Amino acid sequence: MTFKVLATTFGLGVMACVALLAWMPSPDVRDLKILPTELGIWFDTRDFERNVIGGFVLQLAVSALAFAWFRGKGFVRLLGIASVISFVVFALAEGVQVFLPRRSFDWMDIGAALLGISISNLIVLAIALPVLGVRILSKNCTKKDSNLQPID
Repeated sequence: MTFKVLATTFGLGVMACVALLAWMPSPDVRDLKILPTELGIWFDTRDFERNVIGGFVLQLAVSALAFAWFRGKGFVRLLGIASVISFVVFALAEGVQVFLPRRSFDWMDIGAALLGISISNLIVLAIALPVLGVRILSKNCTKKDSNLQPID
């Protein structure tokens, strides 16, 4: 399988999970039976951490989609666009909860998602900087840096 197929499958799958969990009247993880009981209880008692992890995974998925479909458009620019898209998706998912029974809108959830998105970006940059080097930070290289190639 190519990176584009894997990234698309991962990205759309994560976004579908975010939509499903946002629309569920009771988002208790232990009721979903996807994790061991102890881990499900941990998730259900720590809402802030759950939203940090959600923002982190959503940002990884949207970044993978952006890098797969728009390769060569500038690494940092794509990471920024992916961050905005992740934030909007998470904010919409949180905003929908106003209209659902047994759910409520909470600014702390959006703050937790922003923290998760930021952590994801830091990890992606920490991995990409050594691999791609200075090329991801500058759009054009100077004559002094003639061994560097400008990014597309």
